[in-house]
Amino acid sequence: MGEYLVSIIVIILTAVLIGVIFFLVNRRKKQRDALIQQLAALQGWTFQKVNSTRQDGFVLQGDGWFFESLATSSGVSSQSGASEVSYSNRWVSDRRTSPAGMVLIGPKLPSVNLGGLGNFMLQQALKVMLGDEAGEAAGLTEVEVGRSALRERFSVWAASTSAAEDVLTFEVENALLIWKLKEKPVIRVSTRGTEIKLKDGRIQDPGDITEVIQLGEAFLQG
Repeated sequence: MGEYLVSIIVIILTAVLIGVIFFLVNRRKKQRDALIQQLAALQGWTFQKVNSTRQDGFVLQGDGWFFESLATSSGVSSQSGASEVSYSNRWVSDRRTSPAGMVLIGPKLPSVNLGGLGNFMLQQALKVMLGDEAGEAAGLTEVEVGRSALRERFSVWAASTSAAEDVLTFEVENALLIWKLKEKPVIRVSTRGTEIKLKDGRIQDPGDITEVIQLGEAFLQG
């Protein structure tokens, strides 16, 4: 009888603990959403909450651009028994294009002069940064443009040097040089528009959101 009573108590305490955790997590999510909505209202952006069976996050929309931060569950359980979750943080605009060909800006990669092997390693690095879209970067070569401080932090690949110089305006250089987030963005400018992507987790802090959007807006200036 004593063991049965202990089991009941353990079950009740566990249920209460789980309930408290869910309550705190839900309250924290609501507080974060409220801060993002306040930011959007202050800046004159449109806020849209995304909350479906497999997706959670938000979309902000401004003048000629949108920014989304989404967590997507695959719905398929991994070996640990939990569903796999992927993250998408991207700023997109069709107002800034590169008619002269694609320009790709990403984290600084070490220079490796190994002939065909070096080119293979470059393509693998681009595949990591672009995922399934890496095929679109075929034929790009690394170009040296911009200030030396920029070249120390970022690599630029383009169809031509002139295409990169056209994209890498003074405003864009400045925005990249003062970038504060730990993860460096991967930026693609093509004939279809401009996309800034980050993959590490969700971007939910208003300061971090502003950082990404200010970089995107730098591409729309000039």
